[in-house]
Amino acid sequence: MTQHLAEYALGSVFLAWTGLTLLQAVDQTFDTNATRRLPRVVAFLVPNWNFFAPHPGEWDYHLLYRRVDATDEAPSWNELPRVNRTRSRLKWLWNPNMHVMKALFDITQELTSVLSEQEESPDDANERPPDDGKLRAVEDSSVQLSPQYLYLLNYVVSNADLDGAAKVQFAILAHKPQVDDTEPMFVSGVHEV
Repeated sequence: MTQHLAEYALGSVFLAWTGLTLLQAVDQTFDTNATRRLPRVVAFLVPNWNFFAPHPGEWDYHLLYRRVDATDEAPSWNELPRVNRTRSRLKWLWNPNMHVMKALFDITQELTSVLSEQEESPDDANERPPDDGKLRAVEDSSVQLSPQYLYLLNYVVSNADLDGAAKVQFAILAHKPQVDDTEPMFVSGVHEV
């Protein structure tokens, strides 16, 4: 009798866990609303694995840079070749750039969330330039000193062809291959090499 009760109790726990996991995967508002009310241990056990479904990543991110010479002349943007996503039938088998692309994806998500929080901040509403649709370089020291920004700057300086450059600037572009749409996400300030 007690063995059956233990089996039913364990089955109920696993059934509730599966239900919370499915609810988390389907309803994005569940994460922000319900998991805050759950005990910390229970909320920790409910995974948040939405990288592929039901909201897959639709954008590819590209890391670009440009050399700036001593006279502040900046030619066109160049893409770091190891970062872009190469479409290939064998990508599922051999994808040596997978970790670099995933890191760029995560860093872009973090930087854009930090930037959007700053734009919504009422503290600097008077200091902000008007939104005229132009993408401005990020000059805020709190962003430039963030680990994500410094990682990207270090990666660009270490991997880009910067021969003859006194300074460097980098940018992240989002590209949606299904509709061939490109959107600039982030432009750095100009940094000395």
